[in-house]
Amino acid sequence: MLVKICGVARLADAEALDGLVEYIGFIVEPTSPRAVMPEALGALRAAVRRSRTVLVTASLPPKAAVDLAAESDISVVQHHGALAEEDYDYAASRGVALAPVAVYRPGADLRAAVEELLRRPHEYVLVDADKSSQERYEGGLKIPLAALRQVVGLGKVAVAGGVAPENAHLVAALRPYMVDVASGVEASPGVKDMGKVRALLKALGRG
Repeated sequence: MLVKICGVARLADAEALDGLVEYIGFIVEPTSPRAVMPEALGALRAAVRRSRTVLVTASLPPKAAVDLAAESDISVVQHHGALAEEDYDYAASRGVALAPVAVYRPGADLRAAVEELLRRPHEYVLVDADKSSQERYEGGLKIPLAALRQVVGLGKVAVAGGVAPENAHLVAALRPYMVDVASGVEASPGVKDMGKVRALLKALGRG
């Protein structure tokens, strides 16, 4: 099971996480408390030599996000928005992989959404919670385990949404391709807590 730590905004955190987890994510949304300014991406990227790097955005047009990733030598764009066929083609032409996102919403067909995204070229498909929802499920997760069970075996499916050291064992039992964590391993927004990171890895059977 792979691990992505998202919302990395400090050079010290990027250096500490490098090689410890498979993916390190940089958020370029100005409204995020974990936002990284585009001009800071180069230094953060340079600190990462062993893990793969991910540019995370919702508001940037897909091609602009791909361009920013390519210019910053970032491997993957995780886009929390709609992606057209031409976006996949453009990303491939720039040597950048795409990681599309399926959002869990009660009553919606999550499995169908994930299956559709898996049909296109992808680094992974992220299953995430609706950012506007305050709902909590088993162990404080933002997506019910029953919904996750329907999709984790379909392919390279990553799971996010309230994952933390305290509940990671619940997700680990489902054996997803990857677990994606941001706030669950922080001392404060944008400041990672390496003790919590180690506790997360242990809960996932990696410590």
